[in-house]
Amino acid sequence: VGDAYWMPTSGSTDTPKLVRGTHRGIVNRRRWMEENHPPAVGEAAVHKTALSFGDSVQEIVGPLAAGVPLHVASKATVTDPARFLSFLAKRSITRLTAVPSLLKVLLEHGGDRLGERLPALRLIASSGESLAPETASRLLSALPGVTLLNIYGSAEVAADVTVNRVTEATNRQGLVGRPIANTGIHLLDAKRRPVPIGAVGEIAVTGAGVANGYAGPAPSDRFVRLDLDGIEGEREARAFLTGDYGRITHGGELMLIGRRDDIVKISGQRLSLDEVRTALARLPGVADARALFDDNGEGGRVLAAVLPTAGGCAAAPALRRELGRLLPEASVPAAIAVVTEFPRLVSGKVDRGALLRQIRQERIDAVTATAAEAPRPGTEASLAELWENLLALPDRESHFFDLGGNSLSAMRLVSRLKETFGHACPAATVFERPRLRDLARALDALSAATSTDAIVAKGDDWMEEEL
Repeated sequence: VGDAYWMPTSGSTDTPKLVRGTHRGIVNRRRWMEENHPPAVGEAAVHKTALSFGDSVQEIVGPLAAGVPLHVASKATVTDPARFLSFLAKRSITRLTAVPSLLKVLLEHGGDRLGERLPALRLIASSGESLAPETASRLLSALPGVTLLNIYGSAEVAADVTVNRVTEATNRQGLVGRPIANTGIHLLDAKRRPVPIGAVGEIAVTGAGVANGYAGPAPSDRFVRLDLDGIEGEREARAFLTGDYGRITHGGELMLIGRRDDIVKISGQRLSLDEVRTALARLPGVADARALFDDNGEGGRVLAAVLPTAGGCAAAPALRRELGRLLPEASVPAAIAVVTEFPRLVSGKVDRGALLRQIRQERIDAVTATAAEAPRPGTEASLAELWENLLALPDRESHFFDLGGNSLSAMRLVSRLKETFGHACPAATVFERPRLRDLARALDALSAATSTDAIVAKGDDWMEEEL
């Protein structure tokens, strides 16, 4: 089977890889969706995922192959919750694929009226990262007539391999359901032998979705020939070793447990912490570095610590800017602490838990120590409280993106600004006025200029003109 496309991904090393996806995998995934969730007359889908992300393949091919109109949303639209909700509503979008962190932002912005805002929505496919039961429960409550699918997979297996149709009865942490058509899921021990039902093992995927491997001459130990004697009818099959650990419940469904390496998912993007560490260690003045995943309840973030050389290294904001030229946005650490040593366990290994706590504390200490002036009462103080919950303790001169903000946290901020101040703030304003004092002034100007209804109407008119 020849290659149909190459898709970038991060492997378990410090080198990004290109997955050699197949036509067979695309067709199998599309047919499974059409047979199990056939589109009706009048449906519409949205394409809003970057082409470098695995979900983009099915987000484009699936609807068009089924005769469903596909509406393309710009990055500016997707990063502005109010604008994106209006986009979905005005185009009567019925099918939406989204990472849980984006769904959470839409819930925060739309609230209990999300169903009223999106009356045409019929199906949500949640993929790319773990769907928290709380988020799923809120979606089921706000959108009672919508089918919610929790999907598990990766670029190496045509994006999707198992699915759980989420209901109140199946809304459990890590439950990702059963394999899609022509796909096999096998849980293996360290010697690649099947583990008993209920035991934890590494997840191996076989079947139509398995890619042709990674581009390049070096073979990968992740794509293997798996002995299936005693597991299913054939003796062996090509398989992809995911690096994820899980177990099969007694009901026959897959439940995710964790990973064997340092691959994490943030904002739906799979990235390697070792890749971040390697990029940091290559910067001038950095002797060594560590990158850690901080599960902050907001979709997670990367934090990092560096050991400077004898001559010293640049300050954290400058290091983040340099990394921004080398790594995708989601991979750039939200905070970098410059430390004199890494805390270690008795075994000599780095104490990752202690280091994570140290980075969090140094982040707050550094902002506090350099604070030129505390936020003033009123809008600045309220805005500072929102920033502290999302990023860190700011001062009046704090820069949203220097504190670790990115496009997703900017979306969350926009959503919470409406809750706090009672009127919409365009996402573009956060990017144009990232300093706390400047954004506070812009919010005051918005409040003084017009009513909430006028602001929303103006935003919708501007949106239609641009699109």
